[in-house]
Amino acid sequence: MKKLLAIIVLGLLSFNITESATNNEGKNKKYVYKYLEDLKTIIKKEDPTDLKELKFIRKSENKEFFGRSGKPIGSGNSGKRKSYEYDAFVFQAIYNSEHKITFLVDTDFEKDFDKAKKYALIYAKSMGQMPLFLREGHTKYGEDYKDTNLGVGSGTERGVKIIVIAKGNKRWWADFLQARFVLYPQNKGALKDLVLMHESAHLSIQGKITTDIKWYPAVLADGKYITKYARTKRGEDVADTISFWVAVRCIEGFSQKKKDKILKAIPNRIKFLDDFVKDNKLNTSPMVCS
Repeated sequence: MKKLLAIIVLGLLSFNITESATNNEGKNKKYVYKYLEDLKTIIKKEDPTDLKELKFIRKSENKEFFGRSGKPIGSGNSGKRKSYEYDAFVFQAIYNSEHKITFLVDTDFEKDFDKAKKYALIYAKSMGQMPLFLREGHTKYGEDYKDTNLGVGSGTERGVKIIVIAKGNKRWWADFLQARFVLYPQNKGALKDLVLMHESAHLSIQGKITTDIKWYPAVLADGKYITKYARTKRGEDVADTISFWVAVRCIEGFSQKKKDKILKAIPNRIKFLDDFVKDNKLNTSPMVCS
């Protein structure tokens, strides 16, 4: 218990420091890539997937579901989310580990069942192509510990439980408390594999990393961020960095030039993640990472 409290206190302290550094010193911090999407797609359609089965459950009626929309593209942090009710085609994706993700395809986005199933299958397969530890959760905190600012949800990081496929050209976003994220296929700038990993990291691993006492020293030692967006919040730094770690450690044939650029820019974060994955015995299936 004492060890747990110590970790939480250190995590909170580093959170305050990081927020301060991000908000007050962000203009002086360097970054390597302007956007996550500058990395380009790193997972191919033909790459292995852990998806075992996609089941159709039902179609809801009478505006059964309640949601909040993503912020408008280009709005930064000033954009507003809108609350709304909707119906959806409900699918359940089952993976080789028996982890399950519910896919809700908003009927305002796609009214045709076959097309709705097609979209659910595309994203269910893609989720199965990323490392398993980004899909599934990691218990770390007692149920009485809640702090959404740290992005740890309601006591545990439960991984990805629900994915909403919604209508609109908006920003994708993760909802910690609901263990879900909302994606917008009409946002063509959101490259599927990279942003899926980014949003999944928020729900599965972010809090465990940001409260590790070794993470912030690694950030300081690097002295720069991998993307411009990574400078905005501590959790965004983790979520963007994850995709670059996957590219460097898990993608066969990844550009050596880009690999050298990433390793030169954030060697301490990459080393932290190498050790973190190994020490916690995190499963990277179906990828082989080294």
